[in-house]
Amino acid sequence: LESSFALFFLFELLVKIKFDGLLEFYLGDDFKWNIFDTAIVLLAVVDMTMYGLDLLGVATTDSLDGLSIIRVARLLRITRVVRLLKFDIFRDLRRMLDGVV
Repeated sequence: LESSFALFFLFELLVKIKFDGLLEFYLGDDFKWNIFDTAIVLLAVVDMTMYGLDLLGVATTDSLDGLSIIRVARLLRITRVVRLLKFDIFRDLRRMLDGVV
């Protein structure tokens, strides 16, 4: 299931780059979010690859201990949802979150 999400996000990233163009994607108005998305997707792909190698027995668990930061970084994916809050549809939700904070 996790691999499916990682592949979906990778596909989404590649489609965005294809339609926006490489320069516009990384140098346009949303370049900070796009760089963040790229970093999160790359971490997910690396994590998925390391997990696959571990299942195949190519890598030992001892060599994967240093990559636990990747698992923590996966939690950052939730911040992608924050991008949605700039749409007018989510104005009330944004106000509620501002009230809580």
